[in-house]
Amino acid sequence: TARATDVGAAVRPLSPVAVQAARVANGDTIVTWTRRSRAGFGWRDAVDVPLGEEREAYRVTHAGAASIAADLTEPSYLYSAGARAADGAAGFAAVTIAIAQIGTGGASVPALIAVPTT
Repeated sequence: TARATDVGAAVRPLSPVAVQAARVANGDTIVTWTRRSRAGFGWRDAVDVPLGEEREAYRVTHAGAASIAADLTEPSYLYSAGARAADGAAGFAAVTIAIAQIGTGGASVPALIAVPTT
């Protein structure tokens, strides 16, 4: 006899991949990622995989000087220079940003990236 807890992993979206952070000229940091899908894994002819969910949605969170949560509809997040400076002033050398894709069956396991505050 074995016991197993069903956490619904088969119906939740896959975690985003290829998370990158780039600082732009005004001091803001743009965090981008690529979504994955259970509806198709190939990247044929440079076309994104099918969404596989009712809508494209992401939850981005990070805990720095102030805990921030943002619900987004595109694979991009703006970590403003002001927020980064506040996090640095509060003693954080880096802030870990978590990105989860939100799907019909729940949220994916978050993808993580550490972004320096300086």
